[in-house]
Amino acid sequence: MKLRIRPAIVLWGALLFAAGLGQAAERLIALRAERLPAGKVKAWPNEGTLGGRFVLGGATAPLGASFSGRAAVVFKGKGDHLVSTFPVSAALGGTHAFTTAAWVFDPQLAVKKTIASWAGGADRAAELGIGTGRQAGFYNGPLLKLGFQGGLPLEARWQHIAVSYDGARLRLYLNGALNAEKTAALSVNPGDHFRVGTGWNPARRTAFLPFAGAIASFDFFDDAFSPDEIWYLAGNSGPPPPGPPVDITKPPLHPLSEARRAELRSLRSDDPDDVLFFVASDPHYGATVTAAAANARTIEAMNDLPGRRFPKSIGPEIVGAPRGVVVLGDLVDDGNAPDAGEFWAAFAADYGAAGEGRLAFPVYEGAGNHDGDPGRPVREGIKGRNPGRPGLRSISPDGLHYSWDWGRVHCIQLNLFPGSAGDDILNPWGRPFEGDWRKPGHSLEFLVKDLAESVGSSGRPVILFQHYGWDEWSRGWWSDREREAYAAAVRGYNIAAVFWGHSHVVQRIDWNGIPTWCVGSANKEGAGGEFLVVRLTPDALSVAERRPGRWGLAQRIPLR
Repeated sequence: MKLRIRPAIVLWGALLFAAGLGQAAERLIALRAERLPAGKVKAWPNEGTLGGRFVLGGATAPLGASFSGRAAVVFKGKGDHLVSTFPVSAALGGTHAFTTAAWVFDPQLAVKKTIASWAGGADRAAELGIGTGRQAGFYNGPLLKLGFQGGLPLEARWQHIAVSYDGARLRLYLNGALNAEKTAALSVNPGDHFRVGTGWNPARRTAFLPFAGAIASFDFFDDAFSPDEIWYLAGNSGPPPPGPPVDITKPPLHPLSEARRAELRSLRSDDPDDVLFFVASDPHYGATVTAAAANARTIEAMNDLPGRRFPKSIGPEIVGAPRGVVVLGDLVDDGNAPDAGEFWAAFAADYGAAGEGRLAFPVYEGAGNHDGDPGRPVREGIKGRNPGRPGLRSISPDGLHYSWDWGRVHCIQLNLFPGSAGDDILNPWGRPFEGDWRKPGHSLEFLVKDLAESVGSSGRPVILFQHYGWDEWSRGWWSDREREAYAAAVRGYNIAAVFWGHSHVVQRIDWNGIPTWCVGSANKEGAGGEFLVVRLTPDALSVAERRPGRWGLAQRIPLR
């Protein structure tokens, strides 16, 4: 089949061959949607040297159609992937060089959608993809993955995605321009099949991270292409852009001036009857290439807020400097991953402990379901920070749960949720939870003991912090019995509020007469995430959602 290429590209191809470039690369797979009739695609002929076809790999067929100006195969991402009739040659496994490329249209970016794969497995996969994740461009294993670090693909636009590997260097390209690269010794599983429109889990024999969008072409070559060759393969003319791309995984540092730090100190009140603090959740360091930048914008919004006025529904007063910022778990995206320590260190550097990081205020963080098992970096990091945390009243025997006082208000960090050993329940997908991360670590026993010793019959207001909450999504992660035991444990105490994360959406849900709030997520694309500003006085509890530059939900609950 002849490719439709511009005359300039034909000329460049001639020059490449004249210079001896690209002669060794054999096009093993060449899929072209322009050759297909409209309607269900039950077979997509391969016009590369391997021959054969790509046939239905799931229950439904993708559709051949004209899509945004191009002939394309349109995938819904629901069992409509295609699989080759021929296996991946053993010669293409291990560290064999290759180049793969596709023209794709992604209507809406996700963390990752798999365009094509030719091996599966936990640490020897081969996946070409698109998305915001650190593994979105190419994935081979937990430490061999590459995301679009030089700038994200755009939504709802035809784009050329390519990956080339020469045996020592892995390179990711977007529209022909080098986007990211790393030194890598890949190890790819041989003997599987090529798949278009999905990744593959060989242990479960199931598809995962499917592609929802349109694919106009897919190519696979058995050798590495140079940056110049990729530039012209994508249909560009002229020389490729010079120099390495900007790395968007590392946000610029905007240090606070000493004058601003002094101003923040002057805006902090130690009135025991007027307690102000911020609550954030789900920073998910490592989840996407922009996670650190999104958190940096949220942190800068926290540093900027003191001195500005509350929304009118709460009062005319200015927002003071908070006594601290409580962070409610999912500090990293995968606390059991080999690189979890790297992302825990990034969280600790940005949020700091006592105002020395990007954030100018003390931090009281807890663990969530993404933060890994006991003994892994996040939980061990929290335990290591607890003894030096300012103002603590009590720390649990395992070192993870803790409590402190802000004026007359008693605060308790319960991490995942208040529970004992942890009930065995089915997760929201109908399967048992697996792993020690799911266990609450006897936080319920700590809660009971701490309330008795630190609060007793004083009637002091208590504020509780945890990761799971009470919306439909959260309720699938802990049991009714555990919530009933929790209710019994706090009965008779003056619980002013409970704050939780996990669901990434700011919302209020009352529980047994206690107001509870989901605080949203500090990691949002664009301007940054949200956090809650909380003020407790003898007269009222005020809670206001804040995003960079604007207020959201704001409520004032009279207490008299």
